[in-house]
This record gives sequence, structure tokens and C-alpha cells, in this order.
Amino acid sequence: MKRTLLLPFFAIASILSFGQSQNALDFDGTDDYVSVPNASGSLTSATGISMSCWVYLTNTAPSFPNFDHIIGFRNESNFDFYMLQLSSTNIEARFRNSSGTTYDVLATNVVTTNSWQHYVMTWNGIKLKFFHNGVMVGSVTAVGSITNANVPFQIGRGDFGTTNYMLNGKVDEVTLWSKALGNAEIACLHANALNPDTADLELYFKCNEGIAAGTNTGLTVLPNSVAAGTNGTLNYFSLSGASSNWVAGITNYTTDSMEMCRGEIDSINGVFIDTAGIYEVYYSTADGCDSLVLLEVQEKDTIDLTIIVTLSVPPTFGMVSGYDSYQWLQCQGGGYQIIQGANNQDFAPSENGEYACAIENDGCRDTTDCFPVMGIGINESDQDDIVLFPNPATEIVYLEGVSSGTRVEIYSIDGRMIDHQEYKGAIDLRDLSSGNYFIKVQEHTIRLLKL
Repeated sequence: MKRTLLLPFFAIASILSFGQSQNALDFDGTDDYVSVPNASGSLTSATGISMSCWVYLTNTAPSFPNFDHIIGFRNESNFDFYMLQLSSTNIEARFRNSSGTTYDVLATNVVTTNSWQHYVMTWNGIKLKFFHNGVMVGSVTAVGSITNANVPFQIGRGDFGTTNYMLNGKVDEVTLWSKALGNAEIACLHANALNPDTADLELYFKCNEGIAAGTNTGLTVLPNSVAAGTNGTLNYFSLSGASSNWVAGITNYTTDSMEMCRGEIDSINGVFIDTAGIYEVYYSTADGCDSLVLLEVQEKDTIDLTIIVTLSVPPTFGMVSGYDSYQWLQCQGGGYQIIQGANNQDFAPSENGEYACAIENDGCRDTTDCFPVMGIGINESDQDDIVLFPNPATEIVYLEGVSSGTRVEIYSIDGRMIDHQEYKGAIDLRDLSSGNYFIKVQEHTIRLLKL
């Protein structure tokens, strides 16, 4: 059965992956930072730049040398593009071009410590702009170019001579773009999550690694969600406890759930869901923004395909009771032939062959493997040319009328071959449990009782 999840509006370019916790990174203000080497190389031919993040600032009185670098580039020479907490209320946004000329936006009253704030900084070749929680709060004319391809992108650390401005706070959902975002795109970033397949997106750090405030030693890579993009490297984080570690982040998603049958493949925009878990599903909202649903997929109760064999001649086969419907099948040429009227829990085949049972329950369907049935219609009086003795037997039986080296096959009462051997004057039964068996020699099948 195939079921398609109905999301609000129309899903576009959906990306699904096993979801991790929606975390953030906490910086201790002393030495923690993330670096992405040579990240400016993606911007040297760009006509614009943008970057954004959610940040939870905790420094209530920044001053030199304890300004808080949030994100960006800074080499104090030929390329700066950064956000810096300059005071308890203000953010400095700076662009320095390849000629060393600087342009600053001083955004006032945009800091509320100990709460999440969304900042975006853009440059379109003419204007440098700064946005707070989706609204532009400052701009300045800014011209020039970017030529240095080797400046690292850093989160939590900005280098000013021999002084390092270190961030005290948390960061989440960091992006870098090789274009200037428009007002509508910025409003979307503030209100929703982001599809990593978006054009001109160079870096996208969801910060969702690890267990929030848990022991995350060794998780020192900040994955870039952009395909083939460069990852970030964590430096000096303790990665244990409530600070200097992966911690709880922002909530920019909704949740949904669905059930699926075992073995079912569900498709959302050509991406397959084939197992239980949590998936990230991006879709387009009515206003054209990307939005994220964390979809929890649960597997319905598994249908028990155990075949219950009643040791009779011929044998009777049964399935576990309590399911909605049963249909017994004859296996033929890799397919199935429905056995008309064989719709009960139990089934007694009337001829040799291979059989299976299809079971439906709670909208799910599953089918057993094909199993062989043999020995039906045996008439031992037709087999006088080959004699098996003694029968019943305990350890050894003999065949009269069979040459040495002839292949002998031993089958259980339900038709499963459990042993085969070359006849060398006797058949060893010592490894078999007591019960009924079939001995097959050439075209002959003989029933045997092992004591």
C-alpha cells in the first residue's frame, strides 16, 4: 500500500532526512569559536552578499576588549563582513571592500539579552543593510568589490589585531549567501526554516548535532547542509554540560505524524520514506516561504508470518489468528495464483507444490515466503522397486534397489528439505528429531517414521 502525506499548501523540492534534535551551539565567551576556511572564495564573483543567524546574547555590558563577535569575516585589511555586539543594545554591521574602505551600519536598540533575536546583513553592491527580526533597521551606501578568496568565515570569534572578540551566548540557523536577499526573503527567514537547496546559498549551519547539554565529546564538525558545501570546525568547546556545547535551539518548525506498514515505501515529491523515524520535510507556504515539518513516521504492528504446521499426512498449514483477512496462494513462476475459496486461517493443500499466504490487517498487507509441500498422494504400493527398511527406524535405514552414490534427499512433513547425502549403503538418521519425514530417491518419495 502506498500513502501520500498531505501537507498544507504545495510541497516543493522536498528534502527528507532522518531528523536530529533541533539544537544550537553555546559559546562560553572565552575561547569557543567555529571556523570555515577560505569561505570568502564563494563570494569573489558575487554581485551581493547576505548572512543571517539566530543569536541568544548574554553579555549585558560589552566594552573593549569584550565586544561579542557573532558571525562573519574579518581580516582588518581587504575583507570584512561581520556582525558585532557593540553595547547592551547596539549591533555593528561592517563591510570592508578589497581597497580597505569600511562601511558601517550601527543598529541601535536591537539587542535583548537572554532571548533569541534574528539578524540579517546584506550588501547588494550599492547598499549595506541590517535587519532585526525581519525588519530593516539601518542602511548605508557601500561600494567596492571582494577579491580575497582566503578569508575564513567565523562564528563566535572576530580578530582585531592581537585581540579576539569572543561570543558569550548561543547561535542557531547560520546562513551565508552569494547574493543580496530581498525584503520578502528576509521575512521568510525570520518566520520559517530554510530549504538547503535554495539557489545561491553557500553555507547553512542548522547546528542540530549532538544531544542538548549532553556529553558530545568528539562532535567537532558543524555540518553544512548545502550539498558539497564546506563544513565548519568547532574549536575549544568542552562539549559537555549546559555551556560550551550543543544545547537546545530555536523552534522554527511544526510537527506531524503518520503510520506506515512494514515494507511500505511512501513518497513525498519523489523522496522515499521506507522506515520508521523522524524526517525533515520542507514545503512551500502560501506566501512563498520555505517551511519545515518534522514528520514522525511510525510503523504499524507487524503482521506475524509464522506458519503453523499440523503434523498430519497430508499436513495442514495455519496462520496466527485475529487478522482481517487471509488468502492462500499457489506460487508459480515467480508469481502467485489465487486459490479460490482458500480464505480461512487454516489450509490443507490437495496437491504437491509451493504455497504462500497473504494476510491483510489494519490497511497493511504482507505475504509469507513460498514453502514447498510434497508427499501428497503417495502410494507406497507403487514403489516396490525401491524398499526402505527398517521403517519405523531409530538411527540407520537402508535402501534396496538403489545404487551407491545415488542422491538421497530428506524432507520434513511440511516439505522443507533438511538434509541430502550420497547413498553409501545406509542413511544416517541420528541428527534427526523424532517424527514423520519423506525420503526422496530419484522419482520416488517414501514416507519414514523416525523414532
